[in-house]
Amino acid sequence: MRKKIVSKEAIIVMAEELIKTEGLGKCSMRRIAKELGIAAGTVYNYFETREELLRHVFMHSWEKTIKDANSVADREQDIIQGLKEIVELLRRDIHNRNGLGRELMNHSSSFQISGKEYIRKNIIRILTKMLKRNGIEMNVDKLAKWIFLIVLDTAINNEMMDETDWIRLERLIR
Repeated sequence: MRKKIVSKEAIIVMAEELIKTEGLGKCSMRRIAKELGIAAGTVYNYFETREELLRHVFMHSWEKTIKDANSVADREQDIIQGLKEIVELLRRDIHNRNGLGRELMNHSSSFQISGKEYIRKNIIRILTKMLKRNGIEMNVDKLAKWIFLIVLDTAINNEMMDETDWIRLERLIR
């Protein structure tokens, strides 16, 4: 019988899809292996533990989110419309991770620091680019914190931002 060859990337993508569609609890090494048609040992050849795999899934997921947010930031558009798109992108992607970030942050203090810093640094870079292009000078850290508070609140409650949130955002910027 011929062994099926699968990449590290394919394992990460499958884990990400399982988390998105069935939840974090259904994302086991055995389940991933089954879905890919490989032995569970093959998954362990790439990732020693489930937590290690989940860290890779988290970073892979955020890399895609940051890439998408950069695409929004690179377009010529009204700053408020661009921020609305980024906020919705963040909310949707956090929701789709089905508690992955919370799980990792609760179990690994080193990951908590590095994961948060990676996200914060990239979001600040994107917001800075948008503000500069629109000729707006303001405290980008403050804007980033406000956006994350709203995004997390709406993601946790599985709702959209309401008009009051957008009015506050516009007042903060203008």
